[in-house]
Amino acid sequence: MIHCGSWRLLTSIIILIFSVGFQICQPSLMKEVIKAVITKGMAAEMNPTLPPEYQIESKFPYVSAIILMLCPFLNGLLDTLGSRFIFHFSSQLRSGLAGLIYQKTLLLNITSQSNIDTGRLLSLLSTDTSSIAMMFPMFFNMILLPIQIFVPFGFVAYDWGLSSLMSFGVFLFSFPFQAMVVPVLIKALKGYLTHNDTRNKVINEILQGMRVVKLSGLENEFIKRVESTRETQLNDVFYWTLTVQLFLTIMNATPQAVNVATMSVYITSQDVPQQMFPVSIMPTIGQLTMMTMPLMTLTVYVYAGSMVLISVSRIREFLVLPELKVEPQIAPSNKKTAVEIRSCTFIWGDPPEIPLEQREKNIIMEEAEQRRKCAKIEEEKKKILEKQQEMMKMKRQSSYNEDIDGQYKL
Repeated sequence: MIHCGSWRLLTSIIILIFSVGFQICQPSLMKEVIKAVITKGMAAEMNPTLPPEYQIESKFPYVSAIILMLCPFLNGLLDTLGSRFIFHFSSQLRSGLAGLIYQKTLLLNITSQSNIDTGRLLSLLSTDTSSIAMMFPMFFNMILLPIQIFVPFGFVAYDWGLSSLMSFGVFLFSFPFQAMVVPVLIKALKGYLTHNDTRNKVINEILQGMRVVKLSGLENEFIKRVESTRETQLNDVFYWTLTVQLFLTIMNATPQAVNVATMSVYITSQDVPQQMFPVSIMPTIGQLTMMTMPLMTLTVYVYAGSMVLISVSRIREFLVLPELKVEPQIAPSNKKTAVEIRSCTFIWGDPPEIPLEQREKNIIMEEAEQRRKCAKIEEEKKKILEKQQEMMKMKRQSSYNEDIDGQYKL
């Protein structure tokens, strides 16, 4: 993986650095163009009333304008090219992990007594490898964060002075709200993956025994089993989607709050006239937006890191399981002998099991406690029903005795 994909990663990072450079320089180039346009307008208005030595000269910055027109095209082109190299690395990473899992499966003594079932293997090959392949390259994008944050902040600090510190104040104010969402997200993700193993196992068993299911006429029972496993997973899906929505809400609202707060402080402190807004305000707002968006992606990196760590731990637990000892096969010395056994011993070995985490133990204990409560309720219902039946029997017996006594009296 390192030999094949390292040069692609390095190339993609270099390409993305140039892409970020073309993106950051756009507000400054736009500022030069707007300044030239405003100067030309002032020259057309003021020069007729000024003496020759005080005439306003305006020259249009053609170089800045041409570079400004090329920047979006170059930014998109380089961004796409860098993402293509990262996509190659992600594909190789997922294929390599799937190959390791497949090879490990062949070397394990997986039996029905083991907690490594088909559902766990399907989840490892699909969900976990996909999460690692998609989220792991995001760590390499963190190399671009200093350029994306501090270079635009330098332009903002140069133009607005101490007012630029307001942007970091607003961001630090929003960060605790994001930090509160992270534990809920990690817990929901772990529960989703655990219940996903069970659901994959149930569905795989039904698909393999579909003919038996059809012939036995128990489709409704199997459907109820699939629905019950899915219902336990829906709770994790709800919290997962809710936390992602909260992340997106905070990410979309924070840049606007940073722009409004910082701009208000600068305009109030410097008393900027309205006619200077296109030159003094709008280009710097663009730099603020470019600085804020990478800051807000820190939560995305936290989310990606949590997914990668959880999936890596699940795959590592599977890969470190003890393997079968492969004995070398030696052909018999006598060619007429088909099979030759020497010093043979038969030993019953324990099936490989992945150690349960405390979270999984808690889930098993909760399910056992729930089953115990259900059994207790059923037992109480059965006792109540038996008491009712006994009372009904006694009533019928008493009424029967009364009828017999009445007949004797007659």
